[in-house]
Amino acid sequence: MIKEVDISEYREDIITLWHNCFGDNSEYISFFLDNCPEKSCIGYVDSGKLVSMLFLLSGKINDFSCKYIYAACTDSAYRKKGIMGSLINFTFELCRQNEIDSVFLVPGNASLYNYYDKFGFISCFYRDEIEIKDIKSLVELTTESDYKTVALTRNGLLNKIDSFRFTDDITEYIIKENEFTGNYSECLCCEDENSVMFYSFKDNELNLREFLSDKGMNSSALYTLCKKYDAQNIYIRCPIVYNSKNNEIKHTKCGMLYAINPQLKKIIDDGIVFYAGMYLD
Repeated sequence: MIKEVDISEYREDIITLWHNCFGDNSEYISFFLDNCPEKSCIGYVDSGKLVSMLFLLSGKINDFSCKYIYAACTDSAYRKKGIMGSLINFTFELCRQNEIDSVFLVPGNASLYNYYDKFGFISCFYRDEIEIKDIKSLVELTTESDYKTVALTRNGLLNKIDSFRFTDDITEYIIKENEFTGNYSECLCCEDENSVMFYSFKDNELNLREFLSDKGMNSSALYTLCKKYDAQNIYIRCPIVYNSKNNEIKHTKCGMLYAINPQLKKIIDDGIVFYAGMYLD
């Protein structure tokens, strides 16, 4: 039976199924269940046991409403029976009934792009991956950080480009989740520049899980961060609007969209490229 399940009622089933499929520990799964707002769970229940599920989180594609599919998984004993496909189709119908414009997901591996393609998902999300080894030309500025400021600044920057973005509350949760898993976030807000950085630091290298800035790759925030950690190299994931011929850039596919709204479908068919950025993966 497919239905929108009561998360509190099926909490232990959710934790067990999630752990068995993805390997995450109960502490991390509980952190999501207890802290992530605006979520719902679509599940397949057999004999009172949850054996397949996916979570839906709220966001936007530009000005179009969107649901993000997260933690989609099926118990190993129930796989290859079409259950996940039924959950996805149930999600589409639920979104149509609630006038949601689109459904977004990030395939867990490259082979799944072909699987989701069968349901009408289209690959239209990309990002650039850039390694910068010369940071001497960047100018130092100061940074500030708190969850709400970073969330609002990030969504303000994403609002300026074609992109998927979570609601402000879910974005704030993602920042907390980022910190919970041992990473960091900072933002720079001043008269001349707004920047947001999500990063980790190891072996004298900064790895920016996401970098957004009004100044593009010329942001002074990069130098500020490098000086803070005395880093020599930076590895960055960022929107493709930051393309630079001076760096070696890897163009990476990073998400798929199912358009319910005809206007959004036309935009996708016209070849527009969106940025997905930080998401729960």
